[in-house]
Amino acid sequence: MKFRTWGYVFREAGRGVRRNRQLSLVSATTVAVCLVMLGVFNLLALNLDHLALTLERQVEIVAYLANSVTAEAAQAMAEQLAAVPGVDAVTYVSRDEALRRLMEQFGDKTELLEGIDQHNPLEASLEISVGDAARVEPVARLVAELQGVTEVDYGANTVAKLFTFTRALRLVGLALVGLLTIGATFLISNTIRITIFARRREISIMKLVGATDWFIRWPFMMEGIIIGLSGTALAVGALWFGYSYLVNRTAEAMPFVPLLNPWVVVPLTAGILAAFGIGMGLVGSFTSLRRYLNS
Repeated sequence: MKFRTWGYVFREAGRGVRRNRQLSLVSATTVAVCLVMLGVFNLLALNLDHLALTLERQVEIVAYLANSVTAEAAQAMAEQLAAVPGVDAVTYVSRDEALRRLMEQFGDKTELLEGIDQHNPLEASLEISVGDAARVEPVARLVAELQGVTEVDYGANTVAKLFTFTRALRLVGLALVGLLTIGATFLISNTIRITIFARRREISIMKLVGATDWFIRWPFMMEGIIIGLSGTALAVGALWFGYSYLVNRTAEAMPFVPLLNPWVVVPLTAGILAAFGIGMGLVGSFTSLRRYLNS
């Protein structure tokens, strides 16, 4: 298409939006409402996935060592395990360090542990962080086979329940986004159909004077893009202020809840919503015009 034809398309699209201010505003508002709902569930899905990953990364394997294992031997074992695929870090905890941690946990009630420092019953251990949740059980089996390891604890039942829970969180998030995407697509397409229906006489006149289908179609499709982008801008603004407020309040009331940073997650969601809004504007305009162009 020639440059001057594109100029005509943009001018006509702008005139169409201005001539039908109220209908265009209603369409953009409807798009914004749909995209806000989609954005909310997208943010929810992203945070659910982030929570699932955070919980999985907190799974730790603790290997208790026999008293006959020296500190040097334990450090050698730690270096050996650190080279195992999937292991992020290995920390050696001596018996004295384990006792110090226990006393810290008791706080001002350390008198309950009186005399324990003279006969320390605790074992030295290796704390093993595994980045890939799927590698926890294989690594635990490998550690249990090492000479000098008396017990391996990683909460097998708890880990199994945790993985079931995190998988459920991801599935729920995906299902919510999928259902809302279908609903938003339907609403946006029908809103744009109403806009085109109000201008069906204009389309008929253009056909009578010999305009081609694509010459008629492009200005309306550009209007659909403008409406989609306008709705996206309103939706992103609402999501930014709403999500930022939620993150700040949650950080004050429940700082242990790991919510994603607005500067990271909102721009990502904005990109998704912009693509969705433009796509629905184009699809809605194209499919709605087909009926009148074929009549």
